[in-house]
Amino acid sequence: MENVPPHQQQQFMTNLEQMQTRDSFTMYTNVVSRCFDTCVHKFKSKNLDSREGACVENCAERYAKLTMRGGVRFAERNATLQQQAMLAGPPK
Repeated sequence: MENVPPHQQQQFMTNLEQMQTRDSFTMYTNVVSRCFDTCVHKFKSKNLDSREGACVENCAERYAKLTMRGGVRFAERNATLQQQAMLAGPPK
């Protein structure tokens, strides 16, 4: 990015932030939908009963842990690939 003009760097960062925000909202919507569909089956009241509430909390917690684990594994794999590329040297 050093060779990119400052105004294009700013535009790139703005676009990246917008994409990250959109992805965060999409992930949040997906987890809410999935956990609600999995845990809530009765609509007797506007409030969740204790069993439904616990189910939704556990579901969301599992989803968050899985997402974090995936991110860590991705970062580890990326670091390994970068090290391998550096050891291999420039392409011939």
